[in-house]
This record gives sequence, C-alpha cells and structure tokens, in this order.
Amino acid sequence: MRSAVERAWALAQEAERAASPEDFAELVVDGLWDLIPSDDVVFNDIDEAARRLLLIRSRSVLPVAELDDAYWAENYDGLPFCMGFGPGESGVARMSDVLDRGALDRSPVYNDVLCPGGYRYSIEVVFASPGMVRRAVILGRADRDFRDAERGLLGLLAPHLDPAYRRARLRSLLTPRERDVLAHVLDGLTNREIAQRLAISPGTVRVHLEHAYPKLGVGSRTAAVSLFR
Repeated sequence: MRSAVERAWALAQEAERAASPEDFAELVVDGLWDLIPSDDVVFNDIDEAARRLLLIRSRSVLPVAELDDAYWAENYDGLPFCMGFGPGESGVARMSDVLDRGALDRSPVYNDVLCPGGYRYSIEVVFASPGMVRRAVILGRADRDFRDAERGLLGLLAPHLDPAYRRARLRSLLTPRERDVLAHVLDGLTNREIAQRLAISPGTVRVHLEHAYPKLGVGSRTAAVSLFR
C-alpha cells in the first residue's frame, strides 16, 4: 500500500495535467476526499469584491445549508474558514489556528449554520490569487480537528496545487489540438518532431502555436514554456 505522501504526490501530478479549472477542481476534491478522512471537501473560486462564486466543486456527507444569497453576502466576512489570510496570500491553516473557541462561539455563521450542520472543524489550502479573488480547498469534519500530520501533508501539496490550477486555467483557453501541441512543446520537441507524433505537417504545428500564443498572452515558444514551469 502506498504511503500518504506517495498518494499526495500522485494527486499533485494528476492535478498538473488538468485541462481546465473544472477538471482540476474535480480531481482535487476527489483526491483529497480519499487522502484525508473528511466529512466535507470543497473547492471554491470566489470573486470576493462582487460576492460571486466563479467555480465550486464539493463532496460531503453533511446536510446542505439552504440559505439565500443575501445571507451569504451579509455574513461572508464572518465565515470562520475565510479568516487568517489577506488578499493574495496563500498557505494552509486550520480554523482553530486562526480563531480560538471564544471567537467561534461569538460567530453567528458558526452558530447558525456550521455547527448545527455538523461542520465543527475545518482546514483550508488557500491559493495565491489576484486582488479580491479567493481560491481555496476547504476540508471539514464534525467530530475532531485536523491533526498536525494532516496539516503537514496539505502543506506539502499546496505549492503544487496552486500553480497547477493556474496552468489549468491557461489550458482552458486553448482548443484540444492546441493543448496537444503545447504539451509536446513543453516536453522539448521541435515542430517537426511534434508533427510526426501527431501525424500532421510542421506547418500545421506552427499554425496551432501561432493561434495559441495570443490566447496565453505570449509571443514565443520560450515565453509559452515559461508560463508552465
């Protein structure tokens, strides 16, 4: 049986190959569900300024809180698992790392929503993000806090998941064929070698790259490669 570290590394490698943010979110949620015992795992990509959810994927055995958007907009800043990190910051933290029991007991969201639904403990991996965008994977449990070893395991994963999500967002801008060509470019193949692998002409390879570069915001092979390193 593989160790937890080996399974975490396999998850990081799988996430690195995600073709889109949606693929990434599903892979990571399912992977963490299997890696760390949890009652709830969710990936969120949130525009905090607009209070708009850009992407969410989740698995849970806890009851879903049926609250309207107005409640979340009003109480978002009071969500216990959204504290401890400033705009653009990244890292790993348990809810108990950033709030003591007294602060939790005074939290309306914790008392009204989380605790009654069995969501008493959480740990999150927060990704670096621009401005008022918040990207994070949050794991929740009802019966016990997350151990230091589990926090350490997520700490090993975090530096890999963060850039993998950014690259998945970039790949989602490309067509499937452009992604195929770019993958071979990242492997160091020349246009002629890529053409042989994909059974197309070198000219077609060049055209795919010429279409891909503007979508990625770059103007050369070297610059495109640097985005994915």
